[in-house]
Amino acid sequence: MGLFFNRHKKETPAPAGEVKPKGLREDHGLYYEEKGTKPICTYCYQTKHETYTLDGPSFIGLYTCPNCGRQFQRRPDEPFAKEAKEEEKH
Repeated sequence: MGLFFNRHKKETPAPAGEVKPKGLREDHGLYYEEKGTKPICTYCYQTKHETYTLDGPSFIGLYTCPNCGRQFQRRPDEPFAKEAKEEEKH
């Protein structure tokens, strides 16, 4: 249960005078190796320190990290949900 407590403290604050863009939480990022292999979760990325890059909000839904087996849910925020609906209409 302690997984979800104090989550907001993990995120980096926006610089003074700037509004942080809404989107997926930073701790729900998927990281892809530069070679294009399977993505790994943030925990694996932080503990392995390899060359991975953060994927954007293209993946929404339940994800299981192939490295450690952790599961987490990614949900879109409003701007991304609206964009997805507009793309479906076209």
